[in-house]
Amino acid sequence: MRSFKVALILFFLFMIGACSQAQQMSKDVYKTSAKIELKLKNPDYDRVIDLLEKAKTDYPDDPEICFLLGKVYGIKHRVKDMVGAFAQADKAGLKGKEKEEMKELMSDAFTTTFNQAVDFAKQVNTIDRYAEEASSDWSKYKVYCDSLEKIASRFPDSAYNWKACTSAEQLPLAPLKQHLYEKALELYELNMQLDSTRYEPFVNAGFVASKLNQTDKALTYFKKAYELKPDDPDVLGNYFAALLNNKKYEEALKV
Repeated sequence: MRSFKVALILFFLFMIGACSQAQQMSKDVYKTSAKIELKLKNPDYDRVIDLLEKAKTDYPDDPEICFLLGKVYGIKHRVKDMVGAFAQADKAGLKGKEKEEMKELMSDAFTTTFNQAVDFAKQVNTIDRYAEEASSDWSKYKVYCDSLEKIASRFPDSAYNWKACTSAEQLPLAPLKQHLYEKALELYELNMQLDSTRYEPFVNAGFVASKLNQTDKALTYFKKAYELKPDDPDVLGNYFAALLNNKKYEEALKV
């Protein structure tokens, strides 16, 4: 009877060890498979993401898994997901060359995203110029029609027969400009996640938010920009104006 109990205990210990080993194998198989895929000439990045997500489900604190996942998300231009994965990698204790590479990738993504946001906001000025010139001389509209159509094509719900338009008053420019500002704001807010120490996305986001009549958000971003860059006269002026616009006169006097 005693020998049976000993055998039973040994059996359970064996099964626990086997389960633990199987779990470790699962992690290693997913991560190793992803690494092998990444070394191919034309990696299937969607497959890599699937493998690494499966590995991360059971091992969310593995910094290498999170780092690789963030790197691939960056390649796929999924910046929000990249930021999330890199944040997990950093929290999990990513170190050495991989951490330095992560910082470089975040910096590159910041530059790219910031420039995209600026481009969206600048297109509002382009639209205003087109509208002004077309209003004064409708014959010029033919020159701008294709450009307006191209800008609007970025937003599926902005479908409009631009070529059939017969007057400046018919142009649906207000909703198109709103879409551009909303997209710019979205990208500036993503910039804040990529690098919260830079004042530029905050001051630009404040400006765009004010154009969208989001006064509270504009004030929040102008205030943050001021905290990061208090000696910049433009930043100071924008923050001061936002305080006045929000009727915070006493705070404005302290700036």
